[in-house]
Amino acid sequence: MTKPASLLIEPVRLGGMPIAWKFAEQLRLREALEKHVPSDPRDLLPVSSTLLIALINVILERFPLYKMGEWARERRLLELGRVPQRRSGGPGAGPPF
Repeated sequence: MTKPASLLIEPVRLGGMPIAWKFAEQLRLREALEKHVPSDPRDLLPVSSTLLIALINVILERFPLYKMGEWARERRLLELGRVPQRRSGGPGAGPPF
């Protein structure tokens, strides 16, 4: 028997993520990074978001840089609205993670 899509349960690994995001919001880290780090209009993700994700990764689990895409996908950061996307892409642009 197949379950309707509305009843499908998908696991999302959160761990300490909600706590880390709350502290980042209270400290206004994203705003500080946006103010002090130059951005590039060619980026799929704002530089401030990428740096914030890297910082939270180091604080929580220290995944190697080459595994951060997998780490972010497991936590559904893009789907849960934690990371604003700048645009859909451009020449030579790959997926953000």
